[in-house]
Amino acid sequence: MIQLEILNDNVVKKIYRLHSRSKKVVFDTREIEGGELFWALPGSKTHGDQFVQDALSKGAIGAICSDESLKQDNVIVVEDTLRALQEYASWYRSKLQTKAVIGITGSSGKTTTRALTAHVLSGLYRVSQPEKNYNNHIGVPITILNTPENIDFLVLELGANHIGEIEFLCQIARPTEGLITNIGRAHLEGFGSFEGVIRAKTELYKWINEHGSILYVNCDDPLLVAQSDVVKANKIYYGTQKGKVIGKIIGVNPYLRFKFLKPSEIDLLTNLAGKYNLYNILAAAAVGLRHGVPLRIVAKRIATFLPVEMRSNLIKMGESWIWFDAYNANPDSMLASLKSFVDFAKGNRLFIIGSMKELGDQSTQLHKKILDFVLSISTSNDEIVCVGDEWKKLEEPLANKQIKLFSSANDDFFLETVVNQMNSRKFIFIKGSRENKLELILNKLKELFAD
Repeated sequence: MIQLEILNDNVVKKIYRLHSRSKKVVFDTREIEGGELFWALPGSKTHGDQFVQDALSKGAIGAICSDESLKQDNVIVVEDTLRALQEYASWYRSKLQTKAVIGITGSSGKTTTRALTAHVLSGLYRVSQPEKNYNNHIGVPITILNTPENIDFLVLELGANHIGEIEFLCQIARPTEGLITNIGRAHLEGFGSFEGVIRAKTELYKWINEHGSILYVNCDDPLLVAQSDVVKANKIYYGTQKGKVIGKIIGVNPYLRFKFLKPSEIDLLTNLAGKYNLYNILAAAAVGLRHGVPLRIVAKRIATFLPVEMRSNLIKMGESWIWFDAYNANPDSMLASLKSFVDFAKGNRLFIIGSMKELGDQSTQLHKKILDFVLSISTSNDEIVCVGDEWKKLEEPLANKQIKLFSSANDDFFLETVVNQMNSRKFIFIKGSRENKLELILNKLKELFAD
C-alpha cells in the first residue's frame, strides 16, 4: 500500500462519501451521463480543473480538483490530483472483499489474456476488469475505484515502459496472484535493454513472492520458468507438454482450433486467430480451474470469447480476409503475427507493416530483421507496404520495387493505394504500433463496403 502523503484520513473519508454515492469515477467529461464522480487530472495541454463546472452541469455528483476557487460541498480540493487518485485507490483497495486480485503483465498478449481470464471467471463469478486499455498509473487506480467492494475477482492489466512502474502499480493494486504472458523486446527505449525489460516485468514476480500467493507460469517459456524458480509462492504451470493445464494446437484455418489434454480432453474451435493465442487461452484456463470453474464452463467461455478490438482481429470483407492487429507492435509480436498469418494465407497477399515504436538504438536493426523476414516469406505475387519513417533508414524499401514506402497512414494516396489493392488481394496483413494509426485503413475499407 502506498503511503498517504497528499491525503489525510479526514479527506479520504470525504472522498469516500462522494465515491460511494457515485455510479462511476471518470476523468473525461465526455463519459458523464449523470451520477459520476469527476476526478480532474493534469493533461499534456490542459488540466481537468478547467472542466469541473462542465462535469457538474452534465450531472456529476461531485469532483476532486486542485483549484481552491472551485471548492464547495461536493468539490474536494487536493494539492495534487494524480497523487491523490493513486493514494485513494490504494486505500480503497483495502475495502475490496475479493477472492483474488489477479495482476497480468507481459510484452505482448496481456490485454487478450486479461480479457480471456475475466471472461472465464465470469462463467461462475462476479468479475471486474479494466475498461479500454486502463493499465497504467491512471488506468489501474481508476479500475480499482470502479470495482464494487463485494466483487469476487478483480483482474488487472499492468503495463509499463520504464523500470519501477509495475512495482508502483503493485503497491497500489496489491495483486494476490500474478501472471506474465511473455518477456520480449518491447519499449527498449524506456527500459534501456532487454535485461531492463526482464527486470521490469519480473517486478510482478517479486511482489507476489513477498506479498502474494500464486503465480501462473508458462512452462514452455524457459525465461519465465527461470525467473519464477526463485519465487516461493505456489506456482501453477500451463503449456503444451506439461503442467496442470495442457493443450495442443489442432489447426488454424483461419481460426485457432485446439485440444485440452489436461485436466481432460476437449476439442475447441475459438474465435481467435494466431497460434500464439494458445498460451493466452491456457493461462486463462489455469486461473479459472484454480478457482473452481469446471472445465466444461471454461471450455464454453473460451469458445464464446471474441477478440479484443484492434488485437489479432480476423475480418472478412468481400472476398478478402484482413488480419488486423494495430493497437501495438514489438519485434516479437510482429514476427509471431506474421508467422500465424502465413499459416493460412497462401499467396496473393498484401503486407502492410507499420513501424514499431520505442525501440531505442536497436530500432533500425530490429526493423531490418522484420523486413528481411517478410521478404523471405513473400512471393513475386505479394506486395509489401511499409508505413512509418523508421523504414526509411533501411536500404531495402528504397531499392526493392516490391516494397512501397509511406510515412503515414493518414495520407490520401496511401489509402487509395490500399483500397485499389482490395479487389486483387485475398489476404491482407495489417500490423504496427498505435502511433501509425493503421485503423484508418480499416475505416476506409468499411466505408468502401458500406457503399
